[in-house]
Amino acid sequence: MSSPNGCYRLVPGVRVRPVPELETCVVFTPADPRLYRLNLNAWLILELCQGLSPEALARAYLEAVPPAPDAETQLDQGLATLLESGIVEQCQP
Repeated sequence: MSSPNGCYRLVPGVRVRPVPELETCVVFTPADPRLYRLNLNAWLILELCQGLSPEALARAYLEAVPPAPDAETQLDQGLATLLESGIVEQCQP
């Protein structure tokens, strides 16, 4: 996973509501008022963004998902989407 140094965390004020019976998670971003419905992959990445470094996040993600040749790409794309949406942010460790 190629990322700058730092860590990832939930943006303060963002509201997260898991809906496990629908295999989704609903997220509200108050800074840019929107609702997002996360698939299982994005939900997992969000759950792992709790102050982990890029390397620790990648390790945790790869341990949690079934082995797949495109797992790192899925992580990179999912993380990029969460960052662009204002759901997670980079922070200093």
